[in-house]
Amino acid sequence: LVKKIHAAYNKDNNTELVQYGDFRSDSHGMFATQEGFNKIWWPKIKSDLKERGFPIDIKYPELRFDVKAQESGYAKIDDIGKIPSYVKNACIPIYVDILKYELKTWAIAFSNEGSCGFSLDTDIDPGFVAMQWCKANSKTSCKLYAVNNQVVWPLEK
Repeated sequence: LVKKIHAAYNKDNNTELVQYGDFRSDSHGMFATQEGFNKIWWPKIKSDLKERGFPIDIKYPELRFDVKAQESGYAKIDDIGKIPSYVKNACIPIYVDILKYELKTWAIAFSNEGSCGFSLDTDIDPGFVAMQWCKANSKTSCKLYAVNNQVVWPLEK
């Protein structure tokens, strides 16, 4: 199917189909990783960009949005029963599935209304990405629940 789509698109365009096989846990995640960029995209586009007059040298340091998260002691990572009761049923299976993947980098955030946002297997700060998705899906504030196999949910006072 991909080859047919590429052939149809390529009739009026000069494009190259790049097949790279499996990438980490999900090939879609390649777009959010330095590894995917360095190994797959940059070697394919660098010379073409330079040839067309685009700048290819790094001028500014990478901008990072690091959310510094530390284990809070609220719960063990696999204690599903500690997830706040107002978290929507749709978010609980997502959390359970994330734990099954055994990923190196991931995060999940919950809103006060029970919505969630998550980030899986990226080089971009997972806490930041999860918070952004949570905020996009919620009308209320969000808090990180877990980051990289640590529950960071604040202890109740």
